[in-house]
Amino acid sequence: MRGEQPSRASVPDVAEALRPAPFHDQFPAARAVGERGDETTVGRLVEIMVTDPRRAAGAAVALDVLDARGYPVSPDLLFDALARIRPGQWRDTYDTINAPSLSWQKRVRELTPAEVSSTRSLPVSEVVFAKIAQLLRDHAEPRHVPALVQLLAFTAESPSDNYSRDAARTHEARVRDVGYQVLPFVDGAAAVDVLADELRRRPDVDKVRRALCKAVHPHAVDVLLEFLAEPPAGTGDANQVRSARGDFAAALGRHRDPRALEPLLALFDSGAGGQGLAEFGGPEVVAAMIDRLEAPGGTRALGAIAVLGKVGDSAAVGPLVRFLDANAWTGPAIKPAVEALGRVGDAEAVQALCAKLRPVDHENAELMAKIAEALRQIGHPGALPALRRIDPGPLGQWDLAKAKDYSYDPEGEAKYWYLKRCDDIHQAIVALESAAR
Repeated sequence: MRGEQPSRASVPDVAEALRPAPFHDQFPAARAVGERGDETTVGRLVEIMVTDPRRAAGAAVALDVLDARGYPVSPDLLFDALARIRPGQWRDTYDTINAPSLSWQKRVRELTPAEVSSTRSLPVSEVVFAKIAQLLRDHAEPRHVPALVQLLAFTAESPSDNYSRDAARTHEARVRDVGYQVLPFVDGAAAVDVLADELRRRPDVDKVRRALCKAVHPHAVDVLLEFLAEPPAGTGDANQVRSARGDFAAALGRHRDPRALEPLLALFDSGAGGQGLAEFGGPEVVAAMIDRLEAPGGTRALGAIAVLGKVGDSAAVGPLVRFLDANAWTGPAIKPAVEALGRVGDAEAVQALCAKLRPVDHENAELMAKIAEALRQIGHPGALPALRRIDPGPLGQWDLAKAKDYSYDPEGEAKYWYLKRCDDIHQAIVALESAAR
């Protein structure tokens, strides 16, 4: 629903309001433009964003605010703006702006004061292209797929001089990236098919695979299952194929389609695919991982522990504790199991973890630190008496820094890590005491 309509007198003169200034000075005025503007302001802001580098960041902020108020930017207007940007058009005016790092993937309302006052320098074109992609992700529809396909095939004219050629290549990459960033979020099967065809054509390009793995339409499950079974020819060597399968598995897990569960379990049993099951979650995954954890002579215990920790279901606590006891708290899977109990965060594990606390020495410092951190994550004050009994006490940061200076030889390195883990234990105790107050 649109906000209260401003009077014509209250709609600001956009160009005048967005005076050229460092971003943190321009930000309040830009936000005011968005809060007081209306549908007539949108087109003017897009014009400023793609033609006036001194005001581009402010225009992007104002468009974001207007969009949140119910005055969206038409995708057709954004496609037209993209077509009008020329390679290197800002090189002779104002190449960079002081703008918040990473914030162009955020909405204005999500910016922290620190991000607003950041002085990181970003190219104007980077800010403009990112904002166009963000707005298109929100508003592009299936009918816009042909226009997005044209972006993927965009080719800039190659000028004669080297600087212009570099600018043309950068411009070409940014235009194409808009297509890759937007297509996954178009709610239509055609967008998924475009990305699938693009991956078959360019199977070794990571950004194409990442785009397909972000696709939100249910049709993506069919394509991902196909590629999980047999990645596109030309994906690369065995390690690259394994990595690609991991990406497809994780994407399938995020869709949580029941058809994906058995293929994901089969992939897991072959030695991969844990991230996909962790993303999938749910009682079926937890039960399957507990079965593999408790299987006699099971070879996938370590992978099952990792999945159970990421899923975070309290049903895993009992099996994890039994696994620790059955293995005498030794072996390569013990520390991951302790970490998993901490991530699950269920108080049922407190007694078992506290029972294994011992006075800290060079042999057990790493395990004691992991148990202390797991207890901190669980956050149950009942763990404090046992933790206090092994507390090595505060360690001055100067002592730790001094120890690190001597970590270039084996003896010095061992001392540093021992002191670091002692400090980790003490800090975990301090954090738990603070939370218990």
